[in-house]
Amino acid sequence: MAALDHFKLVNDWLGHAAGDAALRKAARRISLCVRPYDSPCRYGGEEFLIVLPGLRFGGGHLARRKNRSALVVTPFQIPEGMLNVICSIGVSASSGDAGFDATALLRDADEALYTAKNHDRTGSRSSLRNLF
Repeated sequence: MAALDHFKLVNDWLGHAAGDAALRKAARRISLCVRPYDSPCRYGGEEFLIVLPGLRFGGGHLARRKNRSALVVTPFQIPEGMLNVICSIGVSASSGDAGFDATALLRDADEALYTAKNHDRTGSRSSLRNLF
């Protein structure tokens, strides 16, 4: 789960059209970082859910870094100008051996996301949760 941090400020300062443009840019960048059979989607507000089936936990760590870099390294060009983005990413995983609980995976990804958000408010951060 990924979230654009302090996103309310984009809407408040630049307007909702700018916020919408930034969300479309983020979605496009995330889509370019995933495999053809992965499922990135907007989860709510400024949050994105990225489902990576068949990826081991260590691969989730690499995918997290790749997505974070795609979102924060290059500012977003929106009609109002260049927008620097800070994001937080939380990762949860299941071995899938005995099935998995989608609700628990979402809950743990959300908890990992908020751990990342609260860890350091000076830049991009991430947190990992392992459900093996």
